[in-house]
Amino acid sequence: MKKIKTAIRLLCRPRQFFSAIWDKFRLGYRGVLKYKYQIRRHEKAILKGECSLVSFDVFDTVVVRQSGLPESIFMEVQECIKKSNETFSSKFKNHFVQIRQDAEAAARSESGHEDIRFDEIYTWMSKKYRLSKKLNSKLMQWELQAEKASIQPHPYIVNLIKKLREKKQRIIFVSDMYLSKDFIKELLIKAGAYQKGDGLYVSSEHRVFKCTGKLYEIVLEKEQCRAQDIYHIGDNFYSDVLMSRKCRIKGVYLSQAFFKRYEKLWLKGESKRKVSKLIFQRMAGASRLARLNMGHHKPVKEVLYHIGAQVAGPIIYSYVLWILTKAKRSRIKRLYFLARDGQILFEIAKIIKEQRGIEIELKYLYVSRQAWFLPAVTEINEKSLNRWALYNLPYLTLRIVARRLSLNPQWLLTQFKERFNTIADVDDRLSEQQIEEVACLFKTQVVSKEILKRSAQLRKKAFAYFSQEGLCDEISWAIVDIGWQGNLQYALKTILEYEMGCKKIVKGFYLGLTDENEANYTPSNRYYAYLLKPKEWKKANDLILHNIFDHLEIFTSADHSMTYSYKGSNGSIKPLFKGGRSNPAFKAWGIKDFRAGIKEFVKHLNFDDVKFEEIEEKDYNSKLLSLLRLYMVDSHRQEAIAIGDHPHVVDQAETYVSQFAPKMSFLKAFSYCYSYRRNAYTRCVQFTSRRSCLFSQLILKKKSRDFIYSIRILVYKKLRAFSRLLRPQKSYPIDTKSVEAIV
Repeated sequence: MKKIKTAIRLLCRPRQFFSAIWDKFRLGYRGVLKYKYQIRRHEKAILKGECSLVSFDVFDTVVVRQSGLPESIFMEVQECIKKSNETFSSKFKNHFVQIRQDAEAAARSESGHEDIRFDEIYTWMSKKYRLSKKLNSKLMQWELQAEKASIQPHPYIVNLIKKLREKKQRIIFVSDMYLSKDFIKELLIKAGAYQKGDGLYVSSEHRVFKCTGKLYEIVLEKEQCRAQDIYHIGDNFYSDVLMSRKCRIKGVYLSQAFFKRYEKLWLKGESKRKVSKLIFQRMAGASRLARLNMGHHKPVKEVLYHIGAQVAGPIIYSYVLWILTKAKRSRIKRLYFLARDGQILFEIAKIIKEQRGIEIELKYLYVSRQAWFLPAVTEINEKSLNRWALYNLPYLTLRIVARRLSLNPQWLLTQFKERFNTIADVDDRLSEQQIEEVACLFKTQVVSKEILKRSAQLRKKAFAYFSQEGLCDEISWAIVDIGWQGNLQYALKTILEYEMGCKKIVKGFYLGLTDENEANYTPSNRYYAYLLKPKEWKKANDLILHNIFDHLEIFTSADHSMTYSYKGSNGSIKPLFKGGRSNPAFKAWGIKDFRAGIKEFVKHLNFDDVKFEEIEEKDYNSKLLSLLRLYMVDSHRQEAIAIGDHPHVVDQAETYVSQFAPKMSFLKAFSYCYSYRRNAYTRCVQFTSRRSCLFSQLILKKKSRDFIYSIRILVYKKLRAFSRLLRPQKSYPIDTKSVEAIV
């Protein structure tokens, strides 16, 4: 049944269907074998004890590198060379990675054996570049230290080894590696995989490879065991599976440690030959380790865990690290993380602060648009009130307007009926003309006086909370949020200046800012953007970039509900939450699993020796934007379903909650394309398309959307012209006296 469902799903998605067929042709028989020999298909047989001996490959099987590709170890050594006071040439300092690779290749070609030893590589290098014994031994020591520091256990395989030990199975390790047997034994002990009595066979000691089959022959001879009674598990399909099967050993394929699509993006260099920078290698390694360690957390929703570890984790970590670095450089003593988007940022900041020993005070501030926008109103005008009180998405009613202004809905309806009388009930949807009438109602004396009165009451409570949290202190501080328009910072500045009676410089760090409220960007109201700056936003014609903030809000979702206002109790000011502190909708969505992925990524990126200021911000941002584009444009169906089910809120009073990217029927998709208010249907059309049926996907393509919308405009123009023709012509009487006067 599962295979039938998979086939139907592929048929509904023609692009994936044809790519799947092409992959079968391209991989051929080897692709079928890879599936046939996957470890998941042989795990039960291995644990049942159908063999007398189980053999494991070492690298990318029992242990994995924390810093990505093997070349990253050479990059670590290059960093040690640059920091040392030793007399290395400039070529050696700047091109050690290439020198080390060339030395290994040359040592292999000059050796008369299949494999070489570690010391032979450095012996060749010392002769070539005339290095002293002292420098040569230091280089070897640095590489071994970097290799040992980078090694982490593969959780699934280490757990499998523990299960086999309980059943008293004989375990051996077989590796094609130039490192010594004793050093590899140390790595296995560190990973918790090796015990006294286990076998270890290394190609550098026996001078033969697995890929030729000769190392397997030595294993059979030493272990005195039949080939049919051995299971060998490894990640290299040729040497670990095909060659072991050729020697009649039961080879099993392990592909879990391979880099996936989000991880591969970090490994791409500037050109095909170049390897990406060390920090990007570490990002890829941390993403992989977080994915492999998923079993420790046992997430209910694995897809959310993966997105958190591979997409949200790198973005949040790099942003928080940038904030702390910039704040330290600007001598900012305290950072306030604004709720609710700042909750996960605050938690990650505490981890990084402890790792790096940064002396900055971190605080979490309970805020919301509902709690700050109304107290910031000191006069009734369009800038201070209409832009948020009459925000018409997905729809607007008098009840919603009343909630935003903390007014009685029935009282507001009574005031409206006295002047316009075009609305019957507080829950009737407002038309554009009625919204303009409500805007005129705000300017009347009775309504404006009530709004300002309510604003003054809430402003005193908000200012008391600010004073309690230290916002009125003389030390330098800044706020942290994900951004968008920076309205919260403007509201905070307005409240502080009004209550304190003096100008206040407010600084804010943001993940991105648009150019919609550039009037707020003043010397006393300083905004610092990381990923997207207002100038870049103007130039950006990419529709994907303009939809980023909705996804970033999902990445920074909080587990508590909205802060509605503030109240005083026992001499302290506490936040008031809407419907209680907990947020059951987000818990049901899977925020716990999502955050577990983010924190696991940060845990494996504990490298305090990399200085963020040495990394070019342009390179970092381009990688993060490429990661977001890959996630938004090329996401899998399961990812679209998991993120699409997120309970999304647009209204600041949280009157209306809907799915972020709901599934659409054919008629719904057509009405979406025909409508000019598309955000009311979905916040991400790409994810909606992926989780909908084939016909809806065809309608939701960009060309189809543009075509249907052009038909709508054409029909609208024709109907308008036709209505003018049907409209009766008014005849006006001629004033004969005025005509005679003219004559």
